[in-house]
This record gives sequence, C-alpha cells and structure tokens, in this order.
Amino acid sequence: MIESPESNPGALVVSSPKALAIANRQLRIAGQALARIEQERYIEFFATHPEASRAFVLAVSRYYPFSESLIEVYLSKWNWPCLSANTSLAWTDVFLKRYDLLWD
Repeated sequence: MIESPESNPGALVVSSPKALAIANRQLRIAGQALARIEQERYIEFFATHPEASRAFVLAVSRYYPFSESLIEVYLSKWNWPCLSANTSLAWTDVFLKRYDLLWD
C-alpha cells in the first residue's frame, strides 16, 4: 500500500490545502526567525564597530531616499551635510523650511 502525503508527514510532495497551509506557515515563521537573527547580527556589528556605524550613516544619509517621517524620527542621527547632498530625497519647499536650520 502506498501512503498519501497527508498520512506521511515526511513526504516531499504536499497535496492537500491544509498541508500546504501548514507548510507555508512553518516557512513564514522560519523566515521571520532567520530575519530576526540577521538583524541582531547587524545591530551587534554596528554596536561593536563605531567606525562602520559612522560610515553607514554617511552612506545612507547621502544616497538613500528617506521619507520625511523617517528623517523626523532619527533627526539627531543623520549626517546633515550628506543628507543635504542627497538627490534621492523629495525636495519640496515645505521640506526645506521644516529643517532650514539643519541643511548644509
């Protein structure tokens, strides 16, 4: 007698909707766990290497297309001369006036 994938949890072929939903959920949880571990590795790296942290802030300040809300959240963390040269930002009159004392 041949076992169906539903009766064989170790089967490589998932053929029922319920089994597929379970497999998808397990993969999503595993992916989230791996992403969290990776995030913690980055945080640890930047915490123990301040020169790398400064270089990262310089690079993202200069090139990354931040939203105004993200700039506001980390207002004191940006490298404002680099942020001032960032051509990827949505430059508007309101945006310029909001941070007029910080622009270079």
